[in-house]
Amino acid sequence: MNRTIIIGIGNEFRCDDAIGIITARKLKSTKLQNADVIEHNGDGASLMDIWSNYENVILIDAASMDGKAGEVHIINAIDEKIPRNAVIHSSHIFSISEAIETSRMMGRLPGKLFVYAITGKVFDSGLKISEEVLTASEKVLDLVIEKINTWREA
Repeated sequence: MNRTIIIGIGNEFRCDDAIGIITARKLKSTKLQNADVIEHNGDGASLMDIWSNYENVILIDAASMDGKAGEVHIINAIDEKIPRNAVIHSSHIFSISEAIETSRMMGRLPGKLFVYAITGKVFDSGLKISEEVLTASEKVLDLVIEKINTWREA
């Protein structure tokens, strides 16, 4: 079993909300060693089950946050809570933020949990991704690979 998992979250039929899934697909094509990469719809209860099997977890998702479209927010969810002004997009009742905080209260967080949230612009039905968000996806791709390499060296 790999110690690390990268979870690309989103809905590919809601414009910018697809960016977590798109980024995960790009990461899969890099054939990362020592890391599993999956796509996920963002259901918090399911995420808790998945990350309970890993020591290092990276979540990639679109968010509505203060700032401009394409801005990348990196949250160390072990050391800090998801900011209140952050809406990590999910169509599920039990959100990512709630899953993290529930896991924290239960003492079931993985050793490392980072959220890479890309500020989205359009979350309507459709397939078009904003240019700013696509550009940010490339930045997140590099940042995640760098993080994975840091963990491997530790």
